[in-house]
Amino acid sequence: MKKRFVLDNGQVVYVGERKPKRSLPFKLMTAFMWVWALSLALVFCWGVLVSFNDGIYYSADMSKIFPKVWRVQNYLDAFTALKIENTNFWGMTWNSIWFSTSFSVIKVGVTAMGAYVTARYTFKARKFLYAFIVVQMMLPQYGTTVANYKLLDNLGLIDTPLQMIAFGAGHGMMFLMVYSFFVNLPSDYEDAGRIDGASEYVLCFKLMMPMATPMIVAMTIAIWTGMWNNSEHPLLYLPSYPTLASGIFRYRYVAAYTLDIPIYFAGIVMSAIPPTVIFMIFSDTIMKNMTVGGLKG
Repeated sequence: MKKRFVLDNGQVVYVGERKPKRSLPFKLMTAFMWVWALSLALVFCWGVLVSFNDGIYYSADMSKIFPKVWRVQNYLDAFTALKIENTNFWGMTWNSIWFSTSFSVIKVGVTAMGAYVTARYTFKARKFLYAFIVVQMMLPQYGTTVANYKLLDNLGLIDTPLQMIAFGAGHGMMFLMVYSFFVNLPSDYEDAGRIDGASEYVLCFKLMMPMATPMIVAMTIAIWTGMWNNSEHPLLYLPSYPTLASGIFRYRYVAAYTLDIPIYFAGIVMSAIPPTVIFMIFSDTIMKNMTVGGLKG
């Protein structure tokens, strides 16, 4: 790309921009990322091709990836054939919507308010609370799953949507990011608000939180996408409410016996459409707004 310069005598000169030199590690990493991205694309294309295949034809020889006859009917059959716990594809879609939405809203709301209080207020247990959250993040997930399941079982919250409230604890990487934002935010905003007679509620929800809205929205979208694709949580805690992720995961064993593997892949492709579309729409929001400054220069 050439840059345009205008000299004192009015003459226009175009100068070519020098390309920055890339180091060898940078080139190797770039090549590795390209190979990795292409491998993911090939896997996705393979799944799409199988979804249009005939069940008997593909089961007889799974090396025949390209369909002999393209069966669009597989996508229509997936709405009725994909059934777990008397829940069809539409029911699993609804379960995925309320599961992902409720989890992300509760998680983000509780975490944002907890991080705000810890960052902006001074109290005796402040340092202990922060240290406790950081130490809790160091514990392996599989080391806490049994304890979480036992606790929810004793509370009668297994296999009920009410247990979503218990997973709204304000901790994790999101807590650290929101905490870092609020702890580094200048106190000029609060001082100006208090001078104008603003209450603590107004300071929090009408002054401070709106400045973190882009980052909170980006985190909400990221958490929603992650929970949409989460199959472990519904399998353990909501077995009677299969989502698309957990339901299709369980259906793969049925597909192996009923020769409905193409229908199984058709369900996978359709279940991947919502998070893919959302990420394409909000990709810039997720990438650019994870951290936001309060003062503009």
